[in-house]
Amino acid sequence: FKEFLFSARRRMIDEGLMLLCELDGSEPCEISEVCDACVLMYEKCGMEKIPTFDEGERRFYTDFAERCESIKCFMDISPFAYAGNECILKGDANELAYKMQKPIEYDPERMICGFEYTKYGRGERTPVRVTYESPENIKAKLALAAELGFMGMSFDIMRIPTEYLMMISASFACGVNYSFSSFDI
Repeated sequence: FKEFLFSARRRMIDEGLMLLCELDGSEPCEISEVCDACVLMYEKCGMEKIPTFDEGERRFYTDFAERCESIKCFMDISPFAYAGNECILKGDANELAYKMQKPIEYDPERMICGFEYTKYGRGERTPVRVTYESPENIKAKLALAAELGFMGMSFDIMRIPTEYLMMISASFACGVNYSFSSFDI
């Protein structure tokens, strides 16, 4: 795979293109060295037993920065909420909480937002936990990116509707003041 990436990168350089890969941390670090840049994925909200920020993101990204070239990597900000094993948009999760009349709770240890509801289907009741990143979690990841020398943050726009992307970009442009030394919401 590494040889394939090398040959692909050589062809892409000739065409003025960059090679960007997604890594989940289990891939060998050599892949990050071959690519022009990488997005480092960490699906904390999708885990069954979600650790605290220090046991989760901080440990994961620090380990990667010590083994690999963090200067060529972006940290991922997920546009999704996780309802059990299913990915849904954060806006849809908020609507689901409203529809089910469930309060969205903030967990300061894990720095996530979430709620629980009961899903009915095929004569069965299934408890479902919906979780997603909080603004505090994103703020902490931005500070960690600067601390560990990551290239920046990445937001996946390929799997979300355009109107949702426009809403997010407007909220970032209007409601966020950021630099590598501070981030205020």
